[in-house]
Amino acid sequence: MKAKKELGQNFLIDEHIVNILIQEGEVNNTDKVLDIGSGKGFVTKALSEKAGNVLGVELDKDLIPVLTSNLSQFKNVEIENGDILTFLEDKSNHKRFNKIVSSIPFQITSPLLHKIINIRSTIDICVLLIQKEVAERVTAKPPKANYLSIFLQTFFKVELITVVSKESFYPKSEVDGAIIKLTPLKKSLVKDDVKYSKFLHHGFTQQRKMLYKRFKKEVLEKAGIDTTRRAETLSVEEWVKIFKNSSLIWPMSS
Repeated sequence: MKAKKELGQNFLIDEHIVNILIQEGEVNNTDKVLDIGSGKGFVTKALSEKAGNVLGVELDKDLIPVLTSNLSQFKNVEIENGDILTFLEDKSNHKRFNKIVSSIPFQITSPLLHKIINIRSTIDICVLLIQKEVAERVTAKPPKANYLSIFLQTFFKVELITVVSKESFYPKSEVDGAIIKLTPLKKSLVKDDVKYSKFLHHGFTQQRKMLYKRFKKEVLEKAGIDTTRRAETLSVEEWVKIFKNSSLIWPMSS
């Protein structure tokens, strides 16, 4: 069956990389693992040999018969046809897994990470194979911080595990990938992630400008932040300080 480019179908075929995914996911026989974009079942099959249960969610309905056939001997595997972003919006699905271990379609990375932030209290570990460039962005630290790195690192310990060659996919990917590991922080620094996301978007708009161009000086001074600093130089802790000292709306200074 020919891969569908419009669905971002580049199937992982490197057994060594699959083993790294499972190892970093610390998968054992008590786990219920979610596999996103199961494809033809290469990762799903490997997960089923370690996990208690595996739930594979695949968008392409044409792949469901392939998956069902390839995984028929594994009784601990359940395959569901659907959009993972819609799937994760349904709270009743959250109790069906405690870990996410997957090589995902690169094109859904950003919206998927936002969904994973929303369900952080229900998962123990999340290990994803994503585009290398995005992996470098989400693991970035000051002075190269960005909206997504700060947002994600406010709620998770974020690690870049290894780079994955484009040759590890079929058809060969146009770009290299990388494995990232997300471990929820024990203590949440921010409770309202929706409001916090809007706040960070505001702060990182024109991120090369000094902070006093984006926030009132008194807010920054109250948080103990130099008003002449730039967004990409701030740590997670400093962003949280500004957020907690800011008003409901974050007006630019006049």
